[in-house]
Amino acid sequence: MALLIVPDGTFLENWPADNLDDWQHAVEGYVEAIHLRNGDTMLVNEEGMLLNLPINEYACSYADHRHVIFGRALILTPQEWEDANV
Repeated sequence: MALLIVPDGTFLENWPADNLDDWQHAVEGYVEAIHLRNGDTMLVNEEGMLLNLPINEYACSYADHRHVIFGRALILTPQEWEDANV
């Protein structure tokens, strides 16, 4: 189960993330994967900026401020990414 980071600062643990449908539901749209330095994978809304979603400062911080994240972000461990990768 993954960690969902919402732009308002809410962190939802144990978010279901077993397949692409779960991922798209979590980020509310098409998925873009960002591979993080710690080995985790952050899934974000691919069109977040185009849709004018709010900047997710918490997710940006989790990504070491290497990316500007718009909207929700779903964090998968390496094992979750490997198990569910389509």
